[in-house]
Parts: sequence; C-alpha cells; structure tokens
Amino acid sequence: MACRYSLWEKCQGYTGKPQFSEFINQHSYQPEAFYIAFRNETVESLKNYIAIRKHIENLLNLKDVANYLDCSGVKPFLDKVAQVSQTNTWWEVVGLNGLKILRGLVDMVQYPLNLIREILLVIINFLASILGKPENRSEIGQYTSVKADLAQSQLLANAEDRFVQNSMNHLVDIKPERIKRLKIVLFLVNWAGQYLFPPASLVNITTIHFARWLIIDEGKRLLFLSNYDGSWDNYLNDFVDRASDGLNSIWNNTMTYPEGGAQDIGAFKQYFRDYQTPSLVYYSAYPEQTVQTSLRDQQISKMIGTNFNRAAIEEWLKLL
Repeated sequence: MACRYSLWEKCQGYTGKPQFSEFINQHSYQPEAFYIAFRNETVESLKNYIAIRKHIENLLNLKDVANYLDCSGVKPFLDKVAQVSQTNTWWEVVGLNGLKILRGLVDMVQYPLNLIREILLVIINFLASILGKPENRSEIGQYTSVKADLAQSQLLANAEDRFVQNSMNHLVDIKPERIKRLKIVLFLVNWAGQYLFPPASLVNITTIHFARWLIIDEGKRLLFLSNYDGSWDNYLNDFVDRASDGLNSIWNNTMTYPEGGAQDIGAFKQYFRDYQTPSLVYYSAYPEQTVQTSLRDQQISKMIGTNFNRAAIEEWLKLL
C-alpha cells in the first residue's frame, strides 16, 4: 500500500495520502474513445473462466480432447451424457419449448437490427474513406523520421514480447486546426466500438484487449494506449490491413503524420515508433491469456448447464 502512494510523491500537486483520491480525480482524463474486448466481464469473472476450464481439463486428463472424440470408448460416453441432459418431465418440456419460442422471437427482432448495423457500418466506412484519404499518395516512401532515436527504438523492442500480451503508449501533438475534426472521428470510433462490433473484435481484429484514445494537455496532444496480443509488427499490420482509412482519419489530425498515410506501411510504423513511449510499469491480471483464449474460456463456462445434445457436447469438448 505504501508503494502505491510513493509512486505519486514526485508528482506536482500531490500533497499526501489523505488527498490521494482527490488528486487522482483532478488529474484524470475521460477518453474520447474506448474499446474493451470483454465489455461485461470483470477481472474476477475472467479468472473464474480460466479456473473452470483448467479444472475440467484436469478432470478429463487429456491434453487435446478433440482428438479423442472418435475413439470407440468415448462415443458411448458422449451418447450417455446427451441422454442425461435431455429433459423428460412435462414442465421441463413446456419450459424448453417456451424458450425456443422466445429465442425465435428474439431472432426475428435481431434480423432487422443486424441489417441496421450493417448499414451503419457501411456509412462509417464511407466516412472513414473520405476523412482517411491519404493527403498525398505521391509521398509514399518519402517519409523522413523527425525523431529517429535508435536507442529508444531498441529499448521499446527489448521490452516487448515478454508475455503473450504487449502494451503500447503513443503520444503525439495535434494539429491545432484539426481538434474538432479529431473529436468527431473519435466519437464515431467510440460509438462503433460499443455498438457495431461484436465482443472481442474491433474492425475484425481479435487481438486487442483494450484501446483508449485521450486528448490531453488542453487539446494539444493525442495519447493512445492499448494492450494487445502478439508482436508489435503484427498488431500494426492488422490495423493497416483492416482499417487503414480509420487509422488515417484519426492520426492525420496529428503533426508529422506521413502524407502517404497508413498505406505507406513503412512510414506508418516509423511514425508510431517515433512517438511511442515505454511502459515503466506494466501489470497483467492474466499474462498468459490472449483475447481468443479468454473468449474460449468464457464459452466453455457459459455452455455448462445448458441443454446439451450430442452435437453440442462435442462442440463444447472441442473448446477444451
């Protein structure tokens, strides 16, 4: 506990432990855009999913359950489990049929909602293609790093890939005349991340634990914070491959952004390295988990107790 407070003693305006909460609140920034892979989960619930999956694996004592599904000794067992899970009493049958009707009604409502979602995504992509159009395609390959620091780049690289997760902190100056435009773009990013993309996926990128964009220093600088799976190169490659216009529409409002945009991938990566800062302290509650393994563990837990048929049991076992 003492260590927590001592971290802030060198900060201007910090007056001690009694005013700690007030100090934090005064110096907090609300993000302009925020994405989190598991919106309705907590650290505790995700850890519980991991524990449940590990417990089941230990009970089964098989490294790869899916490889054993066709074994002659396993098939009768699966059939028995499927029989046990079937409802037999009349009230269970009525309840199950009622649930099926309810799900059918939900599906009927879901169809137009999905259609609206697809239309909104088309509109968002269209806006991104306009706002994110490279300012000068002829400049592709012509970017000159204005902050090239090989020692800093090496320091950043050395701190990466210690776990399956990595962190990114990127801080860059905003063009003063573009602040309003940037806020509009980030509003759209925030809204789309919350309502248009499924859990654990941002523009079909399934390696991002969270991403946060903040405008700080009285509108002078843009701070981007993210935790992601895999290497730094793959992370940026995914963004460029799937959302280059979106990247441009955000960062073309900042100083020294490559005129060729994210399509000039070499320049884009150098730009990110130039303004990236290392994480002096990095903590992960589950350092061995990726977004995909967490999603799998969530599915394993949530399927327990459902009305399994034979096919559902096999699908569930394949998740282990």
